Amino acid sequence: MSASTAGTPHSVSSTANFAIKRVGVVGLGHMGRAFAANLVEDGHPVAVYDRDPNRTSGVAGARAAARLGDLADCDVVLTSLPDDDALSAVALGPMGLTAILAPNAVHVSTSTVSPTLSRRVSEEHARHGQDYVAAPVLGNPDFARQRKLFVLAAGSPLAMQKVGPQAVIPLRLPNPFAQRLARTADLRGDRRDRLPL
Repeated sequence: MSASTAGTPHSVSSTANFAIKRVGVVGLGHMGRAFAANLVEDGHPVAVYDRDPNRTSGVAGARAAARLGDLADCDVVLTSLPDDDALSAVALGPMGLTAILAPNAVHVSTSTVSPTLSRRVSEEHARHGQDYVAAPVLGNPDFARQRKLFVLAAGSPLAMQKVGPQAVIPLRLPNPFAQRLARTADLRGDRRDRLPL
């Protein structure tokens, strides 16, 4: 490791040592439930959380989390939330994802939220040595269950590498929600890379 990367939260070694052992899913509406079911089907140990505890019992094979803090041991947490307020509460609250996740963990948000909030969440994760991928999806819950959603992913090169080889998130998770993905941006800069689909 070079002197320029030593000690930084986003060093090359953090990718080399990264393994997805546990996955969390937050937000168990129709889309989130489909993501969780696919991840369980793929053999991942999955923990699920929703502010309505009645929803957590409906995902066969997943561990129900009583509180967000129960996802602290997850390497990747996928959120499926309705709006800016919901994502802000889950990611930035006093016991939110930025506070509970370990360094090197990755938060993948499938919500359509404002660029301002997405940058703020990304910056706060980076401050804690974590990674963030904004991955809003196009499609409906049936497409989600069939893994046919279109995903627009934005994040640092390191974050993208962690959750998918060749910047394709579904292959590493593996394929929980989509067949196609376009890499649209690096949230920390002006990069606009689009993958051919």
